[in-house]
Formats: sequence, C-alpha cells, structure tokens
Amino acid sequence: MTTPNMKKLPIKDILSDPDTYITDPGTLTVNLETFVVSVHDGYTPGGIPINTAIEPVSNTTQNTYYSTISDAIVAARNNDVINISAGTYQEQFVIDKPLTIRGPNYNKTGDDPTRGDEAIIQYSPALGDGNSMISIDVDGVTLEGLTFDCPDSLLTATPTPVFTPYPVFFYAVNNFTFRNNRMYGGEVPLYIYFNTTAKSGLLVEGNYIDCGPWVNDRYGRGMYIYGVQGTVQNNIVENANIGIQFSINPNSPMSIPSTITNNKVSAALTGLYNNVMPKGTAQHTWTLNTVTVAPNDRLGLKNLVGGPGAPYTAYQTTHFSAARLQYMGTEGTSATPPTVVMTNNLFSLARDPNKVYNNLNWVGASFASGSTGSGISPTSVLNITNNSITGWTIGARNQGGANASMANNWWGTATQGSVVIENTSTGSVTIAPISTNGVAGLPSTASFL
Repeated sequence: MTTPNMKKLPIKDILSDPDTYITDPGTLTVNLETFVVSVHDGYTPGGIPINTAIEPVSNTTQNTYYSTISDAIVAARNNDVINISAGTYQEQFVIDKPLTIRGPNYNKTGDDPTRGDEAIIQYSPALGDGNSMISIDVDGVTLEGLTFDCPDSLLTATPTPVFTPYPVFFYAVNNFTFRNNRMYGGEVPLYIYFNTTAKSGLLVEGNYIDCGPWVNDRYGRGMYIYGVQGTVQNNIVENANIGIQFSINPNSPMSIPSTITNNKVSAALTGLYNNVMPKGTAQHTWTLNTVTVAPNDRLGLKNLVGGPGAPYTAYQTTHFSAARLQYMGTEGTSATPPTVVMTNNLFSLARDPNKVYNNLNWVGASFASGSTGSGISPTSVLNITNNSITGWTIGARNQGGANASMANNWWGTATQGSVVIENTSTGSVTIAPISTNGVAGLPSTASFL
C-alpha cells in the first residue's frame, strides 16, 4: 500500500545539489508519497539505496508512527489524535480509550465532492457473517473523515458469503462523535445498542451513508441509535430499508432532549423511526428532515442480502411509512409521558413509474406500525405538525392506541376530507386544520424549499 505520510529519517539536512554529502546525524521530515533516498559513501557509484518502510498511521499527539490502526490504538494514550493516511485497511479493532481517529477528509462532509483520497476501513470476508469492524467500549471517542466499506463482493464471497456485516457496532457510551464519514453497505452501517444505563452526548453529523444492495435487508437500517441521547444532523442516508431509527434505553429514561435535524433519507420501508421512549424521557424533536422512497426490485445482489430469497414479514411488503412511532410510554415508572415533535419536515412519497418499489400503500405517519400493533400509551404526546406530506395513499395509520395531533400539515390538497386516516385501534389522529398553501409554517431555511 502506498500512502502519503510524514516520517522522520536520520538525516540532518538535504540540499538541492544531489552530490552533497551529509555526515552528521540528525533528522529530516519528508513526505513519503514520492521520494528516493540513497547514501553516498564516496566510493559506490550511484550511492547505496536505503529501504524505507511507509508507516501510514500516525499519532500526532505523541509524534509516533505505525503500520496498522490497531497498533496505533494499543500504543496511544488517553485523548491522543490518530491520523490515518489514504489507503485501504482490512482491520478489526476495539477502541478502549478516549481517542480521536481521523481520516484525511475529517474537515469535509461525507458528500463533499472536493474530498480527496480516502482512508478506507474495509470489511474483510475473513471476519465472517454477522461481525463488525469497529467496536467502542469507552466514553469520549471521535471518528471523523473516514470511509467504512462493505463491498458488494461480500454477498458472493467464497466459501461462505457474508450477508450481514456491521461496519461499526458497539454498546452505547457517552460523548461519542461520528462526523464527516462515508459508509457503504452493511445491514446496519452505524449500530449503537443500549447499555446497562442510558448514555448521553452523542453527535452524528455530516455523514454520507449508502446501504447499496442492503436496501433489501428486512432488518436493515442506515443508522440504528438505541439507548443514548444526542444530536443527529446534516446526514445523508440512501438505499436503506429503514433510514434513521432513534430509541432510548427502555430501562433508563433520558432526561436530556434529543434532536434529529436536517437529514436527507431515502428508504424502502420507513424513513424516520422513533422507537422506544419510556415514561420520563425528555422530548425528541425531528425537524427539517427530508424523506423520499427508495426503489427496490429485490433482484441480483439485493436478492442475496440476508440469504437468497430471505422472506419479508407481511407489513414489510404492504406499507411504507415516512415516519413511524411505536413503543412509547408503555415502560418505566415515571408519571411524565414521553413527547415527540415532528415539524417542518418534507415527506415526499412520490414514486418513479419506471422503477420497482417494495410496498402497496404509502403512509405519511404510522403509529405503533406492525402486523399486530406494538403499543403507544394514550398519554404520550405526539405532535406531527407543520410538515409537507405528499404522495401518500394513507395520510396516517394508527394501530396501537395513539392520540396524535397532525394539524397544520400540507397534504398536497386543500380538501381536508380527502386525507385518508386509518384508525384500527383505540385512540385518534387529528388532522384539522390542514394547511392549504403547501408551505404554511415551513421555514425558508428548510433544505427542501
């Protein structure tokens, strides 16, 4: 692997004159991307070549260099910064101390066209099915400017195909930052699962996630965040089965609010998924997000995801939901019901007639969506207001006892009576009054206006 990096060599000085002789020891910092070093002893024609080893991983805090990311992590001290040069790394490692691990594009969002060569951490077939490349078991870690790759070839690998890779998986920690990364493929590219207690301080921003053929994974999510409070903003998620799922530890309510804002999601089953909010959980606010429908013909590599012809459950073939809410206020001992606010979002459910999609019905918002319903306490506060919701066949679908306000939304029509509302359980969904001009209540700063 040839990568640019900075390394100190035992040379005191170098001049433009190639015949200059250097006799004193010392150091010189040079760029290892393109250079030739030779030692002239005064007798050997052309000099004596030096074999130099490129060490692409550097600890900029300690001024040390390593051949692998794993070695750099082992040698690092708390709060060090590790830089990874452009190149491809097939590694698996655990981050067990607070570190910043940074790729060459750490200061550019995942979709920035000016990003340069990438530091690619690639899932190796040797890891097998259902494994992860990176795990974290300590607070205060930052990953930024990297690319995480689950190549399509994993679905045809020999001798055993890899159906369900997880690029980044760990149990929730405090103060984790995941910023300006690119991710391709995998059942759940960014997967954070709840720990023994609720965690806080999460920041996920500026990432570009393309799930590729895993759009057909019945469990697939672009990001699955469970059991940690924080902010998810300015991300792009494409070709996901479920775009962004955000949940709180069912046994440990979080008293700090969370915000999911200005993300762009293209999903085959569900765009935004608010799941598991025990009593006493502070408000979740979803705002300025854009949701569109991802096509999925379930052919070719898509048919191999999860195993050839993996069956979908019934609801995964019948109803797409731009927003889905369930398991709210049914757990915990607090007297305070959970609150979800979804406002100033764009839900565009229009489909391209020349493409194939998963579902038969297109729902603006589902409450306790599922084949039998999953339960929402009637005291939970659900405000889905001032959004643009178009292209639906069902405006809202209530299966689990929710009482929801969906007032002041634009439904693509000025006729309130034409908005289809399905109530298949107790509870009710109220849509009056509706917006009649398409943009009422939506701020001019919204990304979709």
